[in-house]
Amino acid sequence: MKLTVLFSGLCLCLTLAAPAHAVKLRYVVKAGKGWTTATTMKAEGTIEVMGMNLPLGFQATSTTSYGVTEVKPDGALVAVLTYQLGEQKVTVAGMEVPAMPKPAVNPLTVTHSSLGKVLKIDGVVPQRSESIELGKIFSTLFIPMPEREVQVGESWELRPEGALVPATWKCKLVALLNENGREVAKIECSSHVSGEAMQLISRDLAKEETDFEISGPGVTMTMMALVDVATGVPLRASGTMEADLKVKVNGVMVRQVLTGTIEETAKVN
Repeated sequence: MKLTVLFSGLCLCLTLAAPAHAVKLRYVVKAGKGWTTATTMKAEGTIEVMGMNLPLGFQATSTTSYGVTEVKPDGALVAVLTYQLGEQKVTVAGMEVPAMPKPAVNPLTVTHSSLGKVLKIDGVVPQRSESIELGKIFSTLFIPMPEREVQVGESWELRPEGALVPATWKCKLVALLNENGREVAKIECSSHVSGEAMQLISRDLAKEETDFEISGPGVTMTMMALVDVATGVPLRASGTMEADLKVKVNGVMVRQVLTGTIEETAKVN
């Protein structure tokens, strides 16, 4: 009996003394490889226009394809990114209204570091007569990875450096899981973009002849993602979105307040 107790105590001490498992999270994807993410977003809220406050509903699907074309010596990746908007449904006061036009499918060539920080984006916005420096708009298009090795419970941030949309990402390694022999990191990330910051995008992305302004508290997103530790590929993600924006188009002010959910599933190729 005493030997059993002593053995159990020794095992406990060894367990407590063992160093916690740390992981180095990076995007490590070979040329010719990538993934396609299917996204579903649903949101409900209100829209205020000309003194009327009406119920608003929104549903949309989209796919984003990402394929690596080059791996730089420093680990940076060059990839072709293609976004395609799928089905949409918008309701106001219970009545379905026309959704926004689907944007043209124009692939972007993205260069980003192994941590996910955008270094350069080459692409053309179809509604403008000239291209814009898209790489200066966003600090990241992906889950930002930490510069150091992290253990479960540790957090990190990505602060923008010169990005037009100053969204600070805050992330935390929630758990390390095993899925069919593959180590998977469960990561929680949140970000916030103010309406004033989004206005900086609108000046470049809106049609040249449109008087377009955005203001208000902005958009907050919280996502829980499952990431392949070996490659950094985001396998699945789900989260919430809260938006409170005032949008002024050609002198007409509309306020939208929405709360919604986001579901993402990736197919690795």
